[in-house]
Amino acid sequence: MSLPPRPGTVTLANYLLGGVAAVWLSGAGAAYFALPHVEHAVSAQAEDPLAGSFAAVLVALVVTVAVLLAVLPVLLTVFGLRGSPTGRVLSIVLCSVAIPVALLLLLADPFGSVRWLGGVYTGVSVLTVLLAGAVIVLLARRTVKTWSDAAAATQRARRPAAVPPGNPYAHPPLGQ
Repeated sequence: MSLPPRPGTVTLANYLLGGVAAVWLSGAGAAYFALPHVEHAVSAQAEDPLAGSFAAVLVALVVTVAVLLAVLPVLLTVFGLRGSPTGRVLSIVLCSVAIPVALLLLLADPFGSVRWLGGVYTGVSVLTVLLAGAVIVLLARRTVKTWSDAAAATQRARRPAAVPPGNPYAHPPLGQ
């Protein structure tokens, strides 16, 4: 028994979800290379070298979190392409959370002290909103849910029972 044919919307949605991860990683890479620029700009603006160091540590934390969070869409892409209903729902939830965070990042402009990094994160925010919105629209379609449920049922049918019927450790009745 093989999986039912995967609709193109599933493939497209999961590739776009992988694109969200790529956008986050590119933004993290840009922020990593901007650490000295951020430190210098904040130190000059606040006229305190300690403020620049603190800002650089905060940017380093943002980079670390972005890299760790970029693993989630990649994992959900793998599960989504295999037909996992849980992966589909978690992908929708992740994108539903990513959109307001990206809009907040766009409005707050935390990297405005370094002009080019602010531009990069504006692009990251806009691309995240567009890609995540497309993923939600594509994965929320009824055909995707139907395929995902059918694929999960097929995989359950192929799997042997976890525990054989009866108690495998029970002794046979006396006299047999």
